[in-house]
Amino acid sequence: MASVPFLAAAIAILAGAALSGGAAAQTISAQAFLDTACNGPPPVGSVTLTDGSVGTFPSTCVITMGAGEDLDWGARVKVTLPSSASLTVTTPGTSTEAEILVGPGTSLSAKAIDWSTSADIIVDAGATVASTGAGGVKLVTPTTLSLGGTISASGGGGGVFVSAGREILLGPSGSITGNGNVELVATGGLSLQAADVTADATTAVSSTAGLVTLTSTSGNVNVGAGVTVTGGGGVAITAAVEVVLAQTPSSSPFTTTLAAEDGGDLSVGGGEKTIIEEGVVVTSAGSLTLGAQGGGGGGEVLIKSRARLTAAGALTLAGGKCTVEPNATTVGNPVTVC
Repeated sequence: MASVPFLAAAIAILAGAALSGGAAAQTISAQAFLDTACNGPPPVGSVTLTDGSVGTFPSTCVITMGAGEDLDWGARVKVTLPSSASLTVTTPGTSTEAEILVGPGTSLSAKAIDWSTSADIIVDAGATVASTGAGGVKLVTPTTLSLGGTISASGGGGGVFVSAGREILLGPSGSITGNGNVELVATGGLSLQAADVTADATTAVSSTAGLVTLTSTSGNVNVGAGVTVTGGGGVAITAAVEVVLAQTPSSSPFTTTLAAEDGGDLSVGGGEKTIIEEGVVVTSAGSLTLGAQGGGGGGEVLIKSRARLTAAGALTLAGGKCTVEPNATTVGNPVTVC
């Protein structure tokens, strides 16, 4: 815990702008910020945590930012709450300036992570936002989510819910993992960006025991080259327009892979098109459905050469037009094509 003089100074920094009638941005250490902002009044102005600083809080921490103000967690910052304590951040209002940013090398962990703001949420490559309990991770914004780091829910049954009013961008080489259900929902586009071969790390979305759901309610879902999506309880990908599983270049060490494990079903459906590019691998321990019954409303289903589709149960291609190119593999019990 901070000393009394240090704490007083921190409070003065947070309140100083109010006394002078301004709302200047401020830089403050992680510990001083938690001591003053957790369960307290909104800080005045935007806040940036000092790079490399460390902080903790003994119980659940609710941070309310001022309307239109940023919260920048800084780079190489470490914030750790007990496994019984949650970390909640909210920003009221509708300002598109009220961003939440997590810089490279920063690690934030708590029983549950629950963030909601009126502007973008950005998690840089090399950063980690982790739930260590059953509460899971929840990130919600009416604008854009850009996730280049690791979002993790490792506690028993903990899941991940990510919602954006515009678009969600994951990667390159970002990852989202949960023990429970993992759900990504974007009104606009949802893009899992191609793996970064130079970093020797793939972009991945996975759930140990739950369902992985990727949804675009008015745009496309693009699964980039070398991306892996795995659901212990199944996988469902739905887009209003198109779902595209991208081809893996021959030079890449990664293969674009979708897998539903432990008896879960797998479905992929774009309202206009469902496209499985060359070399993509899709497997299901249950049924596998592409097209209309995948939830997207049908349209065209195109399976390109060297794509491999395998289901322990039924494999169904359902749409107004279905094309399976030579050298594509379709295995199921039974296989139904349009």
